[in-house]
Amino acid sequence: MLDMNGKYFIIPCINNFDNTINSAMEPVLLNGKSYGLHIAWNFIGYVYYEYGQFHEDIYIFERFIRTVSADNLPDLRTRANSIYGEN
Repeated sequence: MLDMNGKYFIIPCINNFDNTINSAMEPVLLNGKSYGLHIAWNFIGYVYYEYGQFHEDIYIFERFIRTVSADNLPDLRTRANSIYGEN
């Protein structure tokens, strides 16, 4: 399914419920044409790759809060969770 920016939504790449990162998603995101999801109790994040970094748009109750960035998925997860909670 394409969004209005022409990017594909894909399966979760970061999951706080079972504390996993789907490392197979990293090369898929690197093509710049896909989004992954960061599933958490307190927020949901849309993960994508752009300008040489991974970015995550954080939403709480369907409202955009902010974008966090990191060089890799584990660091992105750590950054998002440190601000918005582990669960």
